[in-house]
Amino acid sequence: MSPLRPFLNSVINLIYPNRCAVCKVDTDPDRDNPVCEGCWGKVEKNPSPYCIRCEKRNPNHYFTTAWAPCHYDGVARECIHIFKYRGKVSLAKPLGQLMADFAMGHLNDYTIDMIIPVPLHSSKKREREFNQAELLSKPVARTLNLPIVTNNLRRIRSTLPQSNLNSKEEKFTNIKGAFKLTHPSELKGKGVLLIDDLFTSGSTVNECSKTLLEAGAQNIMVLALARG
Repeated sequence: MSPLRPFLNSVINLIYPNRCAVCKVDTDPDRDNPVCEGCWGKVEKNPSPYCIRCEKRNPNHYFTTAWAPCHYDGVARECIHIFKYRGKVSLAKPLGQLMADFAMGHLNDYTIDMIIPVPLHSSKKREREFNQAELLSKPVARTLNLPIVTNNLRRIRSTLPQSNLNSKEEKFTNIKGAFKLTHPSELKGKGVLLIDDLFTSGSTVNECSKTLLEAGAQNIMVLALARG
């Protein structure tokens, strides 16, 4: 390492100090998380039962089961908004690690062959410049030693934002037929872990699961960062 590196880092930190993405307090420049310890400790974890499908008891769900380690409120909600809508992609690693740690503790009894992030429509991805589900998938994939497949499930129709719709029926209708597989034969007999940032009505992951099952996938597990 260059002997000038510590000095340059000190100058950079003086001019551009590290500040918590949530409360804006100065943070340790070596901290591998853009959120300070105080705020991070306020992320609200979901109590048992973690399985959303068991709790909701909706027989029309195509996925086998679904989990979300966090509750969509407070600091967790703000982190997702900062990450997703303000482009703070450095949040993907710690948020994804929350999902990865949860997966290690709760998904051991399931056969999973691949991870598929919920895709964005191409126009939305160009606008945002990243797919939040894909970035969240990376720590999960590393922890579970699974491949991430991003070239198969595609979003072929641009839909209204689900958050703009009020009823569950509107959300399920809005997303219907929005996904298609490029290589459907690759899903035959496979166990899939479907990753998304947020589970509310479940309409998006349900439509993805329907598409995957119709191609012959054996079962679909859903892991979202938070549930609302």
